[in-house]
Amino acid sequence: MGRRRRMCHIVRLQAQARGRAGRRVAAVARDQRAALVDMEAARGSGDQDRLQRAVDRANRLGLGEAARAELDAFDSAARAASGALLRASQVGDVGEFNKALQQARKYSRLGGLLGEAQATFGGRVAAALGRVQRAAEKESLGRLRELARAARALGAPEEALAAVEGQAVARDEAAALELDGAVMASPLVCAPSPPWPRCQASIGQSAAKKEKISSHVLIIARTAKQI
Repeated sequence: MGRRRRMCHIVRLQAQARGRAGRRVAAVARDQRAALVDMEAARGSGDQDRLQRAVDRANRLGLGEAARAELDAFDSAARAASGALLRASQVGDVGEFNKALQQARKYSRLGGLLGEAQATFGGRVAAALGRVQRAAEKESLGRLRELARAARALGAPEEALAAVEGQAVARDEAAALELDGAVMASPLVCAPSPPWPRCQASIGQSAAKKEKISSHVLIIARTAKQI
């Protein structure tokens, strides 16, 4: 009996040891899964300090390879966000720039780049608006509207663009009225000698001049009606 009791006791001790070992393994596995989740969430947040804390914890749990992979993925994503923001600030429209800016803001280490990119894009907006304003002085209405569309794509203030277009429309309407007045006031003058051939030539020249001026008036009037 004594020997049997000792064997039973040994079996119980072994079972308990296996149970404790199993619980330890399960706890480690649970901690490792939590560490992996933490690293992934930290990488997605763009917070480098948070990621570093998660990586340190993963290293302590024996997840060094996974930790290095997360750091590499973070660096790659940050570089991609940086490149996208620089490109959008230089050649993108307002939608592309705002999207790239929002993505880059996730990465704390890109803080200095944000201001630089905003200054570059803001300069492009100001330049586009300046081209529209200069066009209102001497360019056709069609050309001005083409420049205005480009400025709108960059997010230029709609109020400023509408005001400039209004000035160009008023300019063309005034020009149409001026030309119309010139047509109405254009005289038919005949030279005194020799009477008929020179008078006929004068009439023909005056009619041609009137037709040419009228055609310009018609073009400007049509443009004004399209507004």
